[in-house]
Parts: sequence; C-alpha cells; structure tokens
Amino acid sequence: MCDVDSLNYIFRLMALSQVILWCVYCLCFHRTRIGYLVLTLFVGIGFYLASPLMCAWEWDYLVFVTHFFGNLIPAAVWLLAYNLFSDNPSTPKPFIVVSVIYLTLMLTPQSAQGLLLLDEDFLQLLFYFTPQVIKLVLVLHVIYLAVSERKNDLVKQRLEIRIPFACAFAAVTCAVIVTEIGFSDEVPGSVEIFGSVVFFALTLAATLLGIRFMPDLVALFELTAPLGAKTTPAEDENPVIIQIREMMSADRFYANYDVTLDVMAQQLGIPAYKLRPIINQQMGFKNFNQFLNSFRIAEASTRLVTEAQLPILSIALDTGFKSLSAFNKAFKGTHNKTPSEFRQTHLG
Repeated sequence: MCDVDSLNYIFRLMALSQVILWCVYCLCFHRTRIGYLVLTLFVGIGFYLASPLMCAWEWDYLVFVTHFFGNLIPAAVWLLAYNLFSDNPSTPKPFIVVSVIYLTLMLTPQSAQGLLLLDEDFLQLLFYFTPQVIKLVLVLHVIYLAVSERKNDLVKQRLEIRIPFACAFAAVTCAVIVTEIGFSDEVPGSVEIFGSVVFFALTLAATLLGIRFMPDLVALFELTAPLGAKTTPAEDENPVIIQIREMMSADRFYANYDVTLDVMAQQLGIPAYKLRPIINQQMGFKNFNQFLNSFRIAEASTRLVTEAQLPILSIALDTGFKSLSAFNKAFKGTHNKTPSEFRQTHLG
C-alpha cells in the first residue's frame, strides 16, 4: 500500500507529464507572445509540482531554482491575462516594480532576513503576509482584466474563455493562498495529496480541452498579431460593412461616447453575435472601443490641424471620448505623440 508521500509524488508526476506536454507544444508550434507566456506559466507550474522532490534531495541550488520559477506563477498568469484580454502591447511599469518586490520578498532566505535586525512580527508581516497580499491583488486584477471589457470583445474565442479563465484562476490561486496561510508551518499529507490530485485533474482537463477545441486554441495563441483596419475594395465588401462606413462617415455614430455594440447591431438590424465577427474578421479589430476610436482619432487628427484655435478638450469630447486623459492615451497609442505634440508638429 502506498504511503502518503508516494501518493503525493505519483499525482504530481502525472500532472507534471501534462505540463511537459504543454511546454513542448508551445515551443514547437506557438512561438508567439501568448505562446511564450503560456510556456512560462507551465514552466512555473512544473517547478511548483516538482518542488517536493527537489526539497527531498536537499540540493540547495535546485531548491532555489524551483522556488524562483514556482513563485513566477502569479506574475506569469497576470502577464498572460493582460496580453490576452487588454490588446495593449506594452507592459505597465508598476507591474514590473510589484513583481520585483514580490520575488525579492519570496526569495530572501531566512538568514538574510535575520540580518535586518527587525522585530520578528514585522519580519513575518514583510516576508510572509505581504507577498500573499500581492498575490491576492494580482488575482483580483486578473479577474478585472477578464471581465471588464467582455461586452466590447470582438474575438469569439477570447470572449468565450473570459469568465471560465477568471473563475478557474481565482479558485486555484485563492486555494493556494488559503493553504499557505492556514498551514504556514507544515501542510498535512491529506491536503498535499488533495492539491496534487486537483493539479493533475486541471492539467489533464487543459490537455483534453486543448485537443477538443484546437482551432480555437490556435486562434488564441495568435491574438498578439498587429491590430489594424483591413482595407477591402468597396465592390467586394460585405453590405453590412458598407452600412457601417456610412454610419461612421455620415451619421458620426462614434461621436456618442456611450454607444455599444448592441446599439450598433440594433441600428443595422442584425444580431450582435453576427456583427461581432464582421468587425473582427473582415474589418480587422479585436475590441469595439478600439474600432470606434479609430474613427474618433481620424477625425480628431484632422481637426487638430484645421481647427487650430479650438481647445483639445473640445475636440476630444466632440469626437466621442469621455475625458481628455482617455483621448490622450488613445491618440498617443495611434500616433506615438500627444494631441498637443501632433498639433505643434503639423502647424510648424
């Protein structure tokens, strides 16, 4: 009869086999930004699963490497969620700072902690509870990233995984945090086995779902392709696209800041689920707000030069932006210049 440690190792090794399979798959077939982030995530999970074996061998170097990659999981998931759901190619600097702080606190050995000559309770707060708080903040922001732009998402495959992604990640991470806080001294063998079984079930489910929905999975891995409108000869265009362009040019549909995909679909007389792939696949946009902003910025760019005396705020609000800060951010993302810099450049 297997003892507790043996059962724990068996389930961890079975889960590790699925992780290795995913790593090989990403390396061979998906060398994209999303692919590398998924690879990083599974490498972290792999080291987390292998950590009991490394600790049992008592190889200090391997233990450090295992802890390092295992502690990368929260940051890797956040990066994956950000690149998957935000359509923003640049990584926010605050995230980098928070990640460095988190890894520093998690990887600082107890011998180095003792050199700080601080109160033991403060050391516990700084090196143990603070990283858990950072994990929790990352979890909450991942959920926000997955849910916040759901109504504006034009990519069918991504839209369908937003809620499952948020729920699965929140459940697993919260379970890990509760376990680490509740059993800070030593995790009972039964809890270890249960966790290993859950990881095996999740990795196996990920593999089976990946096989079942392979075309959708491939589409998700390729999401980081450059965003931009597709140009098609007018005579070959979908009649709906011709209607959309008419709404934008003649009616300035985009000038109302609170318009939605549902409102546009209603005015066009088609269901929203049919309009979504038209804007995504035929016009080349992944997010409805970015689709609207392309028209808003095109008009604003012209008016910044032709109406040089008009305040930038007036142009921003008149073209459909809610605020000057939102306008500046979207404008700089398109032209790599602020509206004031753009106006100065073109006015000499």
